[in-house]
Amino acid sequence: MQLDRNQLNRLLRLSDDQLRAVLGKLLAEYGLDAAAFPLASMDMSRLRAVLQTATDEDIARFMSGAGARGQVPPAMRDRINRADRADKEPSGGGGK
Repeated sequence: MQLDRNQLNRLLRLSDDQLRAVLGKLLAEYGLDAAAFPLASMDMSRLRAVLQTATDEDIARFMSGAGARGQVPPAMRDRINRADRADKEPSGGGGK
């Protein structure tokens, strides 16, 4: 699948289950470690928010490097991981 801003925007309009399925296929297609991205347990609204912030440059780097290296560019991985960690932290206003 060729991924560009238009395709990404279409993906973001899918239901959570559809988005998980497509992202799982993308991970496999580009040889990425699916275990590093536990889609089944991720909060899709947070993941959508992260993906919406992806720049054209982020998308181009992902497309040019993911298949060759088998990994997501570090900046995008960090954003996804931060969103996933935030989802698992208890909310309660008394942050440290």
